[in-house]
Amino acid sequence: MYWDVVEVRPEPGYSLYVRFQDGLSGHVRLQEEDLTGVLAPLKDASFFEQVYIDCGAVAWPGEIDLAPDAMHAEVARQKIAARRVPTGRNREPALLAACELNRIPVGIGHESVAVSGLPGSDKIRVPRQ
Repeated sequence: MYWDVVEVRPEPGYSLYVRFQDGLSGHVRLQEEDLTGVLAPLKDASFFEQVYIDCGAVAWPGEIDLAPDAMHAEVARQKIAARRVPTGRNREPALLAACELNRIPVGIGHESVAVSGLPGSDKIRVPRQ
């Protein structure tokens, strides 16, 4: 499939550089707090560096793998958000995209996020997922 991983490299901070069969490439960062259960061994940096490709998926010893289609979608979202960054005065859409990509804490309702560098506003309300 187009989302099959053809190259993977471990990077510091639970991050992976991935390149897909369709040529899309980018970085996927795993959140340490999500590394529980079967993913718990990935907290060990030396184990994390043992990453390899198994049938188009990012994998580690012990039958640990990540869904390549979800990783492809995340990298594609990052690329789209990077292209939407405005250069003029209206930077709020870019900030919201950055909050989404940086996985603002989830829950019910909205969270006020402190923002620096936005004239006339020091907080933006971001919907929680």
